[in-house]
Amino acid sequence: MVRLTVGGRGGKGVFATDASSGEKLFEWQAVRNGTGHTQYSGQVTLGSTPSGTSYNLTDSGRGNHKTYDVNKGTPGTPTLFSGSDDIWGNGLPANNETAGADAAYGAGVTWDYFKNVHGRSGIRGDGAGASSRVHHGNNYSNAFWQDSCFCMTCGDGRGNARPFTSIDVAAHEMTHGVTSATANLVYGGESGGLNEATSDILAAAVEFHANNPQDVGDYLVGEKLNAGGKPVRHMDQPSKDRISEDYWYEGIGAIDVHHSSGPANHWFYLASEGSGAKTVNGVNYNSPTSDDLPLTGIGRDKAALIWYKALTTKFNSTTDYAGARADTVAVATELYGATSPEVKSVTDAWAAVSVGQRHDDGTPAGPVFESTTTVPIPDNGPAVTSPVSVSGVAGNAPAGLRVGVNIIHRWRGDVVIDLIAPDGTVYPLKPFNAGDAGINVTVTYQVDASTEVANGIWNLRVRDQAIGDTGHIQSFRLTF
Repeated sequence: MVRLTVGGRGGKGVFATDASSGEKLFEWQAVRNGTGHTQYSGQVTLGSTPSGTSYNLTDSGRGNHKTYDVNKGTPGTPTLFSGSDDIWGNGLPANNETAGADAAYGAGVTWDYFKNVHGRSGIRGDGAGASSRVHHGNNYSNAFWQDSCFCMTCGDGRGNARPFTSIDVAAHEMTHGVTSATANLVYGGESGGLNEATSDILAAAVEFHANNPQDVGDYLVGEKLNAGGKPVRHMDQPSKDRISEDYWYEGIGAIDVHHSSGPANHWFYLASEGSGAKTVNGVNYNSPTSDDLPLTGIGRDKAALIWYKALTTKFNSTTDYAGARADTVAVATELYGATSPEVKSVTDAWAAVSVGQRHDDGTPAGPVFESTTTVPIPDNGPAVTSPVSVSGVAGNAPAGLRVGVNIIHRWRGDVVIDLIAPDGTVYPLKPFNAGDAGINVTVTYQVDASTEVANGIWNLRVRDQAIGDTGHIQSFRLTF
């Protein structure tokens, strides 16, 4: 007979003995929990390990994930956090252990999400814990993942007062490791944008799953890193940061991957919550769609599951936005069926960020006429036009004429847009709005043009009405 006995320091050592002879057969160290006083997540439980008369931040319950102090080195020599009381930090950035507690907690809830929701044991799926390094550099406002050390490294932020160790940042960086171990999306071009978006998407899922009352789940990225809670990125409308894109367009792969990630982040929000104004966990959102049509979401858990399964079973190193659309629709079909509401919502969410068309509901598609000639828009200058010639359409234009506009501009509020019918009738599409600091206009407007003869030359007229930015009409499309 084998008897299990709990003993060792803190009552956490476990060993097995022969019940008749008392001989110790084998021994192992059970999971131990310390207490972290974090800057961002309040008082939390941390995995720790006793070592002699002290403890260290090695989480034996999560693959022996270790948390190190770089002590402002670049890269420095990391030192495993250790202490005599198994209490880590005091909630203030001046205490060296506080950032370590935040990072260890973020790594722990990331492990738990992938394990408990997706059945993935660790970053690589092999049960091995990664490591976290904090206090990198001086006033270093960033965090990064490295496959070479299987580790996440975090700076202390501006004034060394806002370490990059919040839940979503830790989850974002460690998800880069998951991406590397699965699809291995190339970190450039459209695949690079999808790589970054994957980290934002699954970090949001981790934050919601953690259900921490001090850092509630949201569709914002890095809101804890700035005083006043200003996010680094917004998933409901990425262009709120004035540099990320809301919608896909030809050539988006040429910009920085942190900004070309916008359409995929936007897709995740729309697939999760749908379009329009709403409040989630006390945060107000108002997500637009490129085709100006409403969208109903399928819920965050389903959207995250679809993305994760596409990442791990469909995506490859060069997957682009069109491929991501095809792969997520395929996963939704496998999970829920080809005629399911989930497939429709996933498809429509991609269309809402200008990747493909809406789900085919059996309504015959109207003829499409398009101009892809680039037309420069002068800064605070005269109006310019992009013409489309329509022919072969009987009768009048429809009451729901769809006007697809793709304008590249760094301050879209400056831009005034009109549709001009063949007979000269002007249909205003977008007014001047000095307060709209977003970028680009990638939208499909609907116009009641039922009094207009369809055939003839239609013009998109655009004027920039303020000094400071230029742009161009990239395309103009009419769907009858």
